[in-house]
Amino acid sequence: MGPTETCEPGLPTTWVPMAEGWWPSNVPSADGVIFQVYPNPFNPLAAIEFQLPVAQWVSVEVFDLLGSRIALLENGWRDGGHHRISWDGRDSQGRAVASGSYFVRLQTAEAIQARKVLLIR
Repeated sequence: MGPTETCEPGLPTTWVPMAEGWWPSNVPSADGVIFQVYPNPFNPLAAIEFQLPVAQWVSVEVFDLLGSRIALLENGWRDGGHHRISWDGRDSQGRAVASGSYFVRLQTAEAIQARKVLLIR
């Protein structure tokens, strides 16, 4: 599936490039997870908030437009409820990344969601 296809007739879908293929960015989560990133555009920090209905494993990663992983922000077990982490515009080695568009992907055992963010330096 590519960036111009839809996953359900009549529903506009933006497809996000990831290392594993293309992922839809606006499909409702099957497991009830609520996920948002703000402000957008951001400088110097983007707040990443998510609400989990039950305790579960969570991964939060940042990808560039080519689908390469820039940073792993969270990878572990989280209790149900509200959680907030941030991304400071740095890669996994602590280097500042360039201004531009990135995708923040939240993954649980049941669903994957992604949000496009714009970093302005």
